[in-house]
Amino acid sequence: YQRRVRGSSALKLSPDFVRPLIRRAKAYQALNKYSDAILDMKRVLELEPNKRLEHERTIQQLEALQKQQQEEELQEMIAKLKGFGDTILGKFGMSTNDFKFEKDPNTGSYNISVNKTQN
Repeated sequence: YQRRVRGSSALKLSPDFVRPLIRRAKAYQALNKYSDAILDMKRVLELEPNKRLEHERTIQQLEALQKQQQEEELQEMIAKLKGFGDTILGKFGMSTNDFKFEKDPNTGSYNISVNKTQN
């Protein structure tokens, strides 16, 4: 797939070729480069408005995959940060489990409170 993405020579000659754009979008998808695939498919949609439903469906699928990938990356990042936080807090007899994080659904920001009970 890397070769297909790099070797987009047909697109260099004519950036409005639909087939190579679709092939490259599929290659980007296989490489989990969803934003690049979405850009290519949006260009395909501009070039082929008569296949609007088909291309919009593909774009929606790619956007769903992109969102899922971002959520997985976020969870991985949070887990790593939690591990790092536990390393630091452990020196003070605490852990990240001593804190409660609540996401505000309106703003998307987080409120943090301490839950540590004294022994």
